[in-house]
Order: sequence, then C-alpha cells, then structure tokens
Amino acid sequence: MLWSRMSSHCHTVVFGALLVMATSVGVIAYPQPAHAGASGDGSVSDNILTAEVRFDSPPTDSACVWEAVSGVRPITVTNGTVSHTETLVYQACDNRIVSYHWIRNDAPGRVAESIRSRVSRAINMLLVRTAPSATDMVVNSDMWFWVPRAIWKPLRLTAWVATPVGPISVTVTARPHQLSYAPGDGNASVRCVGPGRAWSARLRDGDASPCSYTYSSASHTRRAGTYSAQASIVWNLSWTSNLGIGSPLPSVRTSLPITARVREVQVLLR
Repeated sequence: MLWSRMSSHCHTVVFGALLVMATSVGVIAYPQPAHAGASGDGSVSDNILTAEVRFDSPPTDSACVWEAVSGVRPITVTNGTVSHTETLVYQACDNRIVSYHWIRNDAPGRVAESIRSRVSRAINMLLVRTAPSATDMVVNSDMWFWVPRAIWKPLRLTAWVATPVGPISVTVTARPHQLSYAPGDGNASVRCVGPGRAWSARLRDGDASPCSYTYSSASHTRRAGTYSAQASIVWNLSWTSNLGIGSPLPSVRTSLPITARVREVQVLLR
C-alpha cells in the first residue's frame, strides 16, 4: 500500500517494491535490503521502500540517467483485491544501460501530490490592472482588465526521494491559464485565456480587448456605493519526473477582491 504523511520538514512516502531485472542474465529478482544512502533517510526491507520527500536540490550525477523504456507497455500488478500499474525504466551510466527497474506509476505521482500543497501556497495572486481604474469606471463603457505579461509566468517546484538505485525527482509546474473578472453586479464572470491585453493611450478607436466587461448600471444604488468585484486566475498544474512519467494535477485558483465604483456620465446638449 502506498501512503504519505506530512511532517514539519518533509513528507514520508512508502513505495511498493522495485523489481530489478539483471541485464546480463535476464532474470528478475527483488533487491536485497540496503540503505537508501546518506542523501536521504530510507531503506529497503521486506520489499518495502520508505523514503523522505526532500525539497532541497536533488543530487546530480551527469554520468547516469533514468528513462522509461520505449515500446514496453506498463503492466498491471494485483495483490489480493488491490491493483496498480508499473512502468519499466532503465538506468544508463556513461551511455551504457546498467539495469532495468519496474517502478509503480503512482510512486512519482505520490511525490507530486505531496508537494502540490506547497505549490498552492507558493502561488501568489498576480497583479491585475483595469482601465479605467476601479474607482473611476463608467456605465456603458468597456472596462479592460489584464495582468502584465512580464509576470504572467509559470512557477516550478522540485522534490525528490532517495532510492537504492538513485533519486526519484518530481517537478510540479503551475502555469497561469485563465483570467476572469466577477463584476459583482449580479452578472456572470467574464473569462479569457491568457493575461489579456494591456490598455494604452496609443490604442486606436475600435481596438478591442479579449478581457473586458461593460457595466450597465451605476454602483450608487448599492448600500456601499460600490460593487464587490473579484479578479481570479486559474493555474494549470502538472508534474514530470526523471523517470519519463508525468500527468496533470487538479488546477488551482487565486483571487483578488476589487472594489468597483461605477458612475453615470451625463451629457448636456445646448
């Protein structure tokens, strides 16, 4: 059974046994009990690998790499009523394959889940700008909203666990995907993919923004004299590992409250 437990400095993840295939004789055998190494607490005992999830930089070994074996489909392993899949990966050192390993597909995924909460806490709501400003909006006039492209960038965090054959490292990437504006006047949110278009005085009449909203009524009818609007960003999360395995993770939303004051402009004709 695979499980994880939060601690103050690390997570503990328990993996199912790694199967090792000896390339010279073509036999499959379980690894002997061995320490995971000084780079991380852990050991192999009774075919169970226990290791800490570390958030510092994983050890690098330029001479050795892990790769998923192409052309070999994952296998399903059943233990009683519980099943899981495993992928065959190889370890190559100095451009020579030294060993093959069947590794549970959910092993790196569990590491990814353990750092997902850290990534969520690390994501800050990006600066959202509007034109006109939030305190000077006008009825029946387009209000543009956007995030400066310079800060519309992904966030990455890497974690790893030590194993007898080397570290399993997982990188979770959070990419800003969708920007939305909830106007607070009872109408639905406006959503757009990407950071939107920055307003500039140099724009020509007729230039449009993919992220805009038009208020149809002034905010003075509200008790506070303003609308309680909200800008939000949806971040797409995914993970990859040094084993060539990866997949999406549930998205994360960050939000920012905006106090919108919308005025009516009277035009006098003489």
